[in-house]
Amino acid sequence: MELSRHSCRGAKQRALLRVWFMVAFAAPGLGRYIRGLPTAKTLLWAWCAAHMVHFASVRILLSIFKRQHVEQHAVQNLLVVLIESSFVFDATLTAASD
Repeated sequence: MELSRHSCRGAKQRALLRVWFMVAFAAPGLGRYIRGLPTAKTLLWAWCAAHMVHFASVRILLSIFKRQHVEQHAVQNLLVVLIESSFVFDATLTAASD
């Protein structure tokens, strides 16, 4: 079975986000070797912002190209976005807490 370009692009984006998330957690140790590396808290908030932009972009694209699906499943789509974004936000708050 051949994967479409769109599914591969999403997989690459998710992999890149995972790498940045790992860099954020490793920032305190990497800071000794890389002088210009931002703090872990800054990297985690950037990761959170990237996820929020991703969720908003997907919602906009779905509403443009799959309008009927969005209208039929409005409550389910809203719940998915709220639950996923709250998980990301909570993980960021927990990890970035002092």
